[in-house]
Amino acid sequence: MSDLNDSHGARGDTAKFSVPLPNPALRAALFAKIAAEPAPVRPTQRRWDAAIRLGGFLASLAIFLIVGGVSVGERPAGYVAAMAVAWGALFLLLSRLLVPPPGSALGPRRATLAAIVLGAPLALTVLVVLGRVLWPATATCDGPNNHSDRCFFYSCLFSAPILLAFVVARRGTVMRDVALHGAAFGAIAGCFGALLITLRCVYAVVPHLLVGHVAPVILLGVVVALLAEPILRFRER
Repeated sequence: MSDLNDSHGARGDTAKFSVPLPNPALRAALFAKIAAEPAPVRPTQRRWDAAIRLGGFLASLAIFLIVGGVSVGERPAGYVAAMAVAWGALFLLLSRLLVPPPGSALGPRRATLAAIVLGAPLALTVLVVLGRVLWPATATCDGPNNHSDRCFFYSCLFSAPILLAFVVARRGTVMRDVALHGAAFGAIAGCFGALLITLRCVYAVVPHLLVGHVAPVILLGVVVALLAEPILRFRER
């Protein structure tokens, strides 16, 4: 009798682990059903997530102030103010897009995430070129060594705390488009780092801004997308 029980238990264990995964069409239908169902609101979790993001935001600002804070240099004051407002507005807009629709159980839509990932560096590039057109005097705000590599480093450094906050807040909760979520987190955090380094850096020539200020946005998006699967993918708690 014991042997029969052992044999039955072994067959049960085998059956438990041999359940086939649903086919792609069934998975798509399941996700569509989940997306259509309103998710319950969890105020405590939302407050915790907001607190984590606020902590990352404040940590980025603290590093920025430790490094030296705002520096205008020979750049026109109007140019610096306009860049601060425009780049800051872009960061806020992208952050708002990252908030899922009310009641969504799956997070932002795929098209929204793609718009964040592609739109962030494109919008920053447009603002860089527009600043050069509106303030021609910025063409002389350069030096024999404008330290694009240094600005690249500091841009990533300023982005790191808020990026870490995004990842910690959503760790193990993303059910679909995991890499795209990671790329969006990296792009938004990179925008904030780009804003801070633009307030700090006294150079304003277009090649320097593209390499030292905008390129980190792309790099962070790619790196976080590659690392997203084991970190962000939903798992049972």
